[in-house]
Amino acid sequence: MRRRKIRFGIYNKMFFSMLLTALIPLLMLSIYVSARYYHKTAATVLRQNQLVEESLGGQVEDYLGKMEQVSNICFNQEIQDQLEKEQDLAGRFALQQLLERNIRVEMDFLQLADRVEGIGICKSGAEAYYVNDFPDFITRNVDFERLDEELDRRYKYYQIQTVGSLPGIEAPDGMEEWENRYVYVRKIRSTSLKKTTVAWFFLLFDRSQLDEIMKDLWELQKVRTAVTDRDGNDLYIYPEMGNEEWRELSVSFAAGKAAEENNCFIRDYEMENSGLTVRFYNDKTEILKELDILQEVLIRVILLSITLIIAGSLLLTRVLLEPIKKLHRNIEKMEKGDFHIRTEVKGNDETADMCRAFNQMAERIDVLINQVYTTQLKEKEAIIASLQSQINPHFLYNTLDMIKCMVEMKGVYEAGEMITALSDLFRYAVQNKEPMAELKEELHNLEQYMLIIRARFGEKIDYIIDVPEELYSYHILKICLQPIVENAINHGLARQSEAGKILVFIRKSEDMLRIVVKDTGIGMSADKLFLLRKELDSKAGEFSKEVSGTGLKNINDRIRLYYGERYGMVIDSKEGKGTTVALLLPADG
Repeated sequence: MRRRKIRFGIYNKMFFSMLLTALIPLLMLSIYVSARYYHKTAATVLRQNQLVEESLGGQVEDYLGKMEQVSNICFNQEIQDQLEKEQDLAGRFALQQLLERNIRVEMDFLQLADRVEGIGICKSGAEAYYVNDFPDFITRNVDFERLDEELDRRYKYYQIQTVGSLPGIEAPDGMEEWENRYVYVRKIRSTSLKKTTVAWFFLLFDRSQLDEIMKDLWELQKVRTAVTDRDGNDLYIYPEMGNEEWRELSVSFAAGKAAEENNCFIRDYEMENSGLTVRFYNDKTEILKELDILQEVLIRVILLSITLIIAGSLLLTRVLLEPIKKLHRNIEKMEKGDFHIRTEVKGNDETADMCRAFNQMAERIDVLINQVYTTQLKEKEAIIASLQSQINPHFLYNTLDMIKCMVEMKGVYEAGEMITALSDLFRYAVQNKEPMAELKEELHNLEQYMLIIRARFGEKIDYIIDVPEELYSYHILKICLQPIVENAINHGLARQSEAGKILVFIRKSEDMLRIVVKDTGIGMSADKLFLLRKELDSKAGEFSKEVSGTGLKNINDRIRLYYGERYGMVIDSKEGKGTTVALLLPADG
């Protein structure tokens, strides 16, 4: 019966996987239907292209219009009066300053200062004024009579042409370097009723500004651009190309303009003010290239969908592997220590059996780990109790020995006080089985011990306890302070002839309680200090025969077992300078 269910489960997965594979052609078909919007999108792209070209034409018109605004400076009445006069040397200098000042202000306002090479204003005859680096060979060689005839046919008496096309111009050393330079030339007529010509205005600029306007359209859609005059002469072509090549291209585009089915077409932007035309030579294939690439991609996707139908078994494999992948992810989580993880079981096939087995294994491991943890915790508590129990007899033997000496050397009363203090010490150690005590109780226990020590050593050993009262309620492990002070006396102060002192001070820093016991005893050598530190870092319960520091080792082991490895004892000593022992405990108020 179970095998039949398993086969049924696999069969269902295969059935639904193949059904999903069959849906892919429908999805591809919907993509194909959406491709019918190609023509609509193409029309939108062409419309955007038209708007861009109109915008670029407007930029060219604006650029050339600013040149006209600069030339209008010459119609300023003050400048007109000066141009109509015959000027001496001083008058020419004043007129030069007047022209230069007004033209520079106007060009700065129109942001033309760095887009114009130079300006020349020439009066009839040899008198000429220049702004910036205007080449004087133009004003010296131009045929003003022919130029006058040409400009009389122009609106506002101005035109734009290449330097080489100016009548009578012969540039020095040929015209090669002047092929890409243009001149805006305008006849300045008197504002008086005479309407005579008072000057000629020349503005020299290169093609770089027009190139900057047109280059993006060429780079994106390969649209060639030309600026032509009223006579059909091409003044500017972008990108640059040979005359013969450009002539053939113009003919082919002109033919395309007449035939709508041709991919080549021309769009003109008329600049009525200047009589110039910006002509855009468009290739529809280039404009719609990105759209054609998209259509090609869609066709490839359709072909790919057919391949996916043939390779439907791959999708089936993926469906079957999905539960196994989830199981694998859960195994990785278990490897990192999460033994509470469980895998969702669906169905009755082989994969479901694996998930059930994994859940049972994880549950069993979780139980075993809890058992081991409980066992280790009990073992740790036993070690702590054992270490604590070792302290009492160790101290008892030392104290009884001191009492014996005192009874023999002194009197019964002092011995009685010592016995009373000793009784309090034992009562503190055994009356409460709890491992923790308030700091106030631990300090009282230390005071009782020091009463016995003072009775034995008298003024030879002095001590100071410096603890803020707000720390009295903090809890620490029982019998931590007294063994450290005892160790300082037995191994430090008692072995020197002169008097000594013990300082006990406790401070709280953030979440840490720092207890310091410092003596002025004989200290220890660097080698002995190294062995003692090594002993403190050894495993809890292990003692070395090379070092006589059992009491300190016990305290350090108790702290580390109870609080964790972060806490414990730090010891520092220098021979002849005393020893400092510091306990680092959690600040448990």
